Amino acid sequence: MKAVGGLTPREGYAPLSAGALRRVIRVTNERFGGRVTWHIVFGRLERT
Repeated sequence: MKAVGGLTPREGYAPLSAGALRRVIRVTNERFGGRVTWHIVFGRLERT
């Protein structure tokens, strides 16, 4: 991730405050029963 800039935030990005993050987690718990799922796909393309 680091090599492709995946750890570098976009210009103008501001992280959530602790209070805002707690509100997001609370809403997620209420709406989705505390379940969050992720679908992470890795791939590799090679020229032959």
